[in-house]
Amino acid sequence: MTRISALLIIGLVAAASLASQAEAQRRYVRYEQGGTVSWGELDGSTIHQLSDAPYLRGTRTGRTASQSAVTMKAPVDPNLVFMTAFNFRSHISGEPAEYPGLFLVPANSIVGPEDPIIRPAESTNLHYEAELFLVVGYHAENVSKQNAPDYIFGVTAGNDVSERRWQGGDIQWVRAKGSRGFNAVGPALVTGLDIIALE
Repeated sequence: MTRISALLIIGLVAAASLASQAEAQRRYVRYEQGGTVSWGELDGSTIHQLSDAPYLRGTRTGRTASQSAVTMKAPVDPNLVFMTAFNFRSHISGEPAEYPGLFLVPANSIVGPEDPIIRPAESTNLHYEAELFLVVGYHAENVSKQNAPDYIFGVTAGNDVSERRWQGGDIQWVRAKGSRGFNAVGPALVTGLDIIALE
C-alpha cells in the first residue's frame, strides 16, 4: 500500500481550533526487533504486531512483543512534514495570527523517542520545545477548516529542535528546523483523544 500520511507539527495554541474525535482511545507504535521495523498496537506493556500502519488499515498478525524487548521508533512514517510558525505566545507579541503559516521540513528529520538529538558542530544557539504532532492519515486536498478534523488520524508528542541563529539568518527554515534528528517523536500515536481538551 502507498504511504499517505503527513505529519503536522503544531503548537497547542493552534490545536485549539480542532474538533475532538469520538472513537475509543488506542495507542499505536513503531518498533524495531531483530533488525525489522514493524507497526503495533500497545496494550499495557505488550505490543500486538500489525500487518501495516494503522492508518493503512493494518490488522493484528497474532505476534506479540514486550515493549521492554524492542527499540521504540517514531510512531509516524510520513511523506510530508508540515510545521506551523509563530504559534507560541512566548515567540510573538500580541495574539497568535489567525493563519500562523506553514512550512516544510524533510521527513528524515523525524527520529524516534530513544534516538539521540544530534547537535550540529556549527550550531551555537540550539533550542528545543515540546510540541503536539498531528498525524494526517488520509489523502487531504482543499479541505475546509470545518472538515479538517476528519483527516486527523491521531496525535503524538515530540521535541521540536531549532537552531535560532540559522532560523534568523537563513531565507528558509529547512536547516534551522529540519536538520537530521531535529524532530524526535513518540513513543505512541494515540487515537480517540479529545484534542481540544489536551493540556
